[in-house]
Amino acid sequence: MAQNNIFIPFDLVEKIFSHIPTTDHATLSACSQTSKSFRDSMQGRLFEVINVECAVVRDRRGDFTLADIKGVDTVHQLLSSLTTKPTLASYIRSFNIIGTELFPSRMTMRDPLGSPTPSIFRILSLLTSLTAFSFSGDPTSRDLLPIKERHISSDLKEAIQSLFMRSSASIKSVALTAIRDFPLEKLRHLPNIETLHVPSLIDTHIALPPGLINPKVLHIGDTRHHDSKILVNLLRLLTPTHSHRPTMTLSRIESLCMISPYASQNETHQHHSMKNYSMPPMQHLNTPYNDIANFNLARFHNLASLTLSGTLMSRTMSSAHPIVESRCRWMGAILSTLPQITVQDSSYTGPQPPLLSLFIEIGIYGAFTPADISALPFGQFTDVLNAAIDGGAMIKARIDLHFLNCKHRVKSFINEPKG
Repeated sequence: MAQNNIFIPFDLVEKIFSHIPTTDHATLSACSQTSKSFRDSMQGRLFEVINVECAVVRDRRGDFTLADIKGVDTVHQLLSSLTTKPTLASYIRSFNIIGTELFPSRMTMRDPLGSPTPSIFRILSLLTSLTAFSFSGDPTSRDLLPIKERHISSDLKEAIQSLFMRSSASIKSVALTAIRDFPLEKLRHLPNIETLHVPSLIDTHIALPPGLINPKVLHIGDTRHHDSKILVNLLRLLTPTHSHRPTMTLSRIESLCMISPYASQNETHQHHSMKNYSMPPMQHLNTPYNDIANFNLARFHNLASLTLSGTLMSRTMSSAHPIVESRCRWMGAILSTLPQITVQDSSYTGPQPPLLSLFIEIGIYGAFTPADISALPFGQFTDVLNAAIDGGAMIKARIDLHFLNCKHRVKSFINEPKG
């Protein structure tokens, strides 16, 4: 070794480079230029996770599709790199599309048959070995996402489905928060899917091919129905009938999240905009939850995390409002299915209850007074929650109550692990 030269073993340099975050594109790009030996590995890290922004627009048929954003060259540059060096596409493991713009119409555009294919469609056709795919809306945008699946253009639906087919053996995570009512049977050929994030569940009532969706993590943010409907639709997907196989199984579910924010907002708006005030105000909200009798958390032996979240919006809402009572009853009905077995019960020889970590979050927009807050019917789920904790079914529980548009912000009922 020449004098004054410092030698660093190759494997040590490689280990150091492995700690560079995939989001640090500048450092990864610089490291790829250090030597030919590191070029491929650094380029692989550089292209491992790709996030692209696209415009969500209407085509001439009135359906929603994706288009390039004017003045933004990121997608064009990515396409140029992938077509110049096709091996780069094989490095991409996670591909995330973010819809950042939503235009009401593109009816003035020339015929699609004479228009160039948007760059995003050409990129999607090059991806073959993804482990994760997501299509979401910009969280800072006020645009009306998600969009119903039936309003998505056939070109976009075919591009996504073809992508799933090419990556069927490798894909493990799917998040389609920009598409509402996505038919889950289109995911049945993904045998290794572990994480599924969808804004709504639907039962298509069609004969389905073999194969079950069996996720470890399921996130449902239902934007269409009142709270109990989430469980109804979930049960339909889990339950076989005389002519249909189940679409999904939760035999290995570890984390379950159920959110119904916009449904409650819509119901509140409808309730207060009724012209005929003699109508019974939303009687279905105060009916017993007999329709979820078959939903039982005790069956999910691997469940370690449960999240229930929602938002109630009304300037005139009070603690006695039927939506408030419905939300609390919904959460109580879910928690009441936890196994009630005390830790001191030595005679019990069956399966041990899941040690569950629970997080409940309720955001309430309204002019609540201190009297209203004290009268909120939270006992409908805190009572069963206390029983579940006393029975040894939980290791940790946290409830966050966020009162917005008033001067109260409450965090309460935090049960830490004993010992």
